[in-house]
Amino acid sequence: INPHIAITFVNKGSPADKAGLKAGDEIVSDSLEEIQKSINDSKNNAIVMKIKRSGIESEIKVIAEEGIVKINML
Repeated sequence: INPHIAITFVNKGSPADKAGLKAGDEIVSDSLEEIQKSINDSKNNAIVMKIKRSGIESEIKVIAEEGIVKINML
């Protein structure tokens, strides 16, 4: 079973905010490690994340930068 990775807070002006991510969005991924690797490997480059918002899946482009990522596994 893959964990649901939920965004719990988005800092104003952060890469996540600029990309349109919102608290409550879920990142659709195989694992937390996969997401962290994508972020670490993509500093200052665009990465495409699959998200689920209100039950609808979509893709969003985020420019990864150094910073703190807070996630909860549901």
